[in-house]
Amino acid sequence: MEYITRGPCGQEGCRETRYYLDSGIWFCRRGHQQEGRQIEEDPEDFGKLGRISRVKRAPTEKIQKTFRGKEAFRLFVHAYQYVLWMQCHALVHGKGYPADLEVVVRDLWALRLRSLVKKLDELPEGEDDAQASSSQAASDTEGEVDDTREQFMPRRASSTPRLVETLGLCYLGCLLLRLPTSVGDIYRLAMGGDIPYIRVVRSLPNDIKDRLPQEYLRQFDTPYLLTNERLHEVVNHLIIMYHGAYGTEFPPLNAPLLLVEYIRQLSLPLEVYTVVRKLNQMLRFAYDFPLSSKATLRNLGFPELRLMAQLVVATKLVLPFDNITRFPSSPSEPAAQSLDWKRWSEVRDEFSRRKSEGKIAKGRHILLEEDDVFDLTPEQLDDYMDWYETRWIDTSKSPNPIAEMFRWTRPEASAASSAADPRGAGDDTNEILASVINSLRPVKPVKKKDRREHLQPGTSYQQYQSEVELPETGRKFYEAAAEICGISLRSLVRAVVQVEVKLQDWQEDWRRAVYHGLVEESSSEEEVGEETVLEPEK
Repeated sequence: MEYITRGPCGQEGCRETRYYLDSGIWFCRRGHQQEGRQIEEDPEDFGKLGRISRVKRAPTEKIQKTFRGKEAFRLFVHAYQYVLWMQCHALVHGKGYPADLEVVVRDLWALRLRSLVKKLDELPEGEDDAQASSSQAASDTEGEVDDTREQFMPRRASSTPRLVETLGLCYLGCLLLRLPTSVGDIYRLAMGGDIPYIRVVRSLPNDIKDRLPQEYLRQFDTPYLLTNERLHEVVNHLIIMYHGAYGTEFPPLNAPLLLVEYIRQLSLPLEVYTVVRKLNQMLRFAYDFPLSSKATLRNLGFPELRLMAQLVVATKLVLPFDNITRFPSSPSEPAAQSLDWKRWSEVRDEFSRRKSEGKIAKGRHILLEEDDVFDLTPEQLDDYMDWYETRWIDTSKSPNPIAEMFRWTRPEASAASSAADPRGAGDDTNEILASVINSLRPVKPVKKKDRREHLQPGTSYQQYQSEVELPETGRKFYEAAAEICGISLRSLVRAVVQVEVKLQDWQEDWRRAVYHGLVEESSSEEEVGEETVLEPEK
């Protein structure tokens, strides 16, 4: 007899699990008849033992996990707005910016949303648009991938916003509030992790990351390193876009406050401020943002570059790097004091080492290359791996229970990350400035009749055509100025040379006008100051 096996019988305590079929009725091996629907034999259906009945389940709506078309773009805009809010929140509550910054940035974003709503209406619906939306997102992010081009074309307001434009909107908010914030400040805050930018995709909620398609999700990642000059171009293109699409007028730089901030961060005496203002009176530089895409770093197109280049020229006039004494005609001139550039460099290096406390300087982790590993100390290697863990390791998903047995993080790393980072706490700029100011030495002025026997301020002026020609102390000053302004050293050297050429042209025009009697020499000297005379070294 053929038996089948299934659950225990259960009748009268029977635990039999083998059953046989007899005349269409099921019995266990011990003879207990089984209740329920029985099988009836059909002589016309030879070999068929019975029918199988299945319970019909209620139909459920299938939910698509990844959005497409309009839903995907709408969710991307929500995620982008969330990232923009996180950046403004970090600036206001973490760096002490005024609360009005969030309002201004929100208004700028509201203008952009008008154009994005029009694009949303043009997108198709359903799954048939997967290829179309993917190609559209790829074309909108083409400029994000290619960071090697020197000039980028302005984008339309309806184009898909890029992650780097969030930093540009934060800067434009500071510009509208007339805050002394430079593009270099925003760049350093982003690279140092003070505002969310690098690997910001980790900060997005899991519900958003699970439903965004890859062509939109990858825009919140940073596979390519952001350059400071790229951020200048993004700001310029945003200004062009807002002016062309909405008629928005942005004010010029708040040059007086920003110049004072530059001088403070470079640890220079305040007397340099008057020289820069007099240079601007002669050269008549404007600090408005250009409304043309042809403005680049090569032609002094950006206002912050013009301001920093004039500051470098003014510093070289009154505080030259060669340590040769120039004698002013009165003790009130800015050149009536000399700066020990070696001491200036030592003070800044000392405070930099003290602030880093043997670790990698803040914002320098992502700039490290393969060859730099051999020069790192064990403490710096641990610091770099801790930074890598906080930026690249995704801890939002539930960990594998087996993986917890093999820990890949240091026990003290969690305690160190929860504590305040000493590299970002406090500001030593004022302390460095005080140390440098105390090292200034006064220069005894000479009478006008004796000036021909001594070097005057501005004489034997050194011009550097490339960064290779810079002296050791001068190179450190140029590098510090370029980092504060948010440009490369090469661009700053080129901009300083252009300002020096314009200043020489102005001198030639002024001397020609004095020679022909168009202006009085005494009145011109009184207007611009004798310390601004630029005489290149022969």
